[in-house]
Amino acid sequence: MIPQTFCGKCGARLSKRNIAENPRVVLIIDHYEEEWSYLAYVLIHGQAHIVEDPNEYMLAQRNLRDKYPQYRAIVLSFERNPMVRIEVARVHAWGERFRTSVLA
Repeated sequence: MIPQTFCGKCGARLSKRNIAENPRVVLIIDHYEEEWSYLAYVLIHGQAHIVEDPNEYMLAQRNLRDKYPQYRAIVLSFERNPMVRIEVARVHAWGERFRTSVLA
């Protein structure tokens, strides 16, 4: 099984044409704190695909609304609000929170 992530917010910035011409994408998720020793990020490289299947779209929409309640009040449509699926090829994580401690 190929790991996948869905991007609802980025769909507006990534046009269907752009994805068709060059589906390679990088998604960065960062964690910021005033104390710099707690800074961290995850960098995800993969292939983007516009979600075309209505059932897959509805599942992604439901997951988005379950995680972020503010999306429950927003009307999202298959035609006007594309969802982007990213097939993950490689992941790079940086920061102390991702280091494993070795017990001596």
